Amino acid sequence: MSNHVYITEISQFFFFGKKRYQNFFWEQSYHNLLIIKRHIWLSSQVKSNCG
Repeated sequence: MSNHVYITEISQFFFFGKKRYQNFFWEQSYHNLLIIKRHIWLSSQVKSNCG
């Protein structure tokens, strides 16, 4: 009986942990994307000023 409860807790932990990790991953990806876009924009500004 206790074994079943233990397995349920582990599966719930993995489920919620996975969701939280995925959210974190998406936030990080979005953040990195913004940085990359800003970097590209800045480098294009510099090129247009120098050129």
